[in-house]
Amino acid sequence: MPSVLSARGWVTTETEYSTVTGDAPSLPFLTEEPASPAFIRNCTKHELWVVPAQVKLLSKFDKPDNEERFGPGVYQVYDLEGPQDYFETVSLLEGKTVEIRVDGNGEKSKCE
Repeated sequence: MPSVLSARGWVTTETEYSTVTGDAPSLPFLTEEPASPAFIRNCTKHELWVVPAQVKLLSKFDKPDNEERFGPGVYQVYDLEGPQDYFETVSLLEGKTVEIRVDGNGEKSKCE
């Protein structure tokens, strides 16, 4: 329950990461347009792993213009070929693309 009873918010059923507790059927139901997709593009020479989506992004050599569609949110991108503990946090906004240009070894790549 919000600390301010007049507070408004939304919950989507389009994700496995949402959990609703309480008397949800008593809440008003509104239909909204879905969010515009967001993308993560791998411009590096390494394969990347995106969590919590559990998606592998192939290297730019294996798949040029490599990008995958994600819902807006926060993701951790791990370099599968670099240092084991290296990751980058990516905040995706609706309708935007984030390009990963630096691998876990610090090597910079261009998006071509």
